[in-house]
Amino acid sequence: MKAELLNLQLAEIQLEKLPSSGLILDLKPAQLLLKVYLGFFILLLISLALLPIPNWMIVVLILLLSFYFQFMFRKHLLLNHPKSIDKLVFTDMDWCFVQLNNSKILKATILPETILTEHLVILNLKELSSQGFFSGNYHLLITATSVTDNYFWQLKRYLRLKKLNTHVDTKDDEI
Repeated sequence: MKAELLNLQLAEIQLEKLPSSGLILDLKPAQLLLKVYLGFFILLLISLALLPIPNWMIVVLILLLSFYFQFMFRKHLLLNHPKSIDKLVFTDMDWCFVQLNNSKILKATILPETILTEHLVILNLKELSSQGFFSGNYHLLITATSVTDNYFWQLKRYLRLKKLNTHVDTKDDEI
């Protein structure tokens, strides 16, 4: 327990020394995404139970699907999995620092597949030090309720400035 606390304090000290553009996002669970996710999962389980296949196969499929959804739920929505993203520190270059729940700090680049809409940002990141096709890819659903105060609109402006998605989605962002 003391080692985890020490690692967390060391990570916070390191994070304060990182070069940033002034935009630092502390992520928290978004209630709307939790409700949509649970509704989709329940609908999927009901439709799976109604399929004309043997009962033992339905039970096995429901168990496998439940384990997968539980992992995804903890990592992307509850943000309590050790490899889920806790904090983002954006720099003036085209990359950012990512702090995971296990106090590990990674350097990641922002992929051009990032999607901006009026109420949702799907942020796609790739860790710079990782090798392989699937390793080091991070995908985040960020809403106005998953970050504090005005940071959601600042994030959208930052991403637009980096030419990831240049369309204006609200009149407030035209300034």
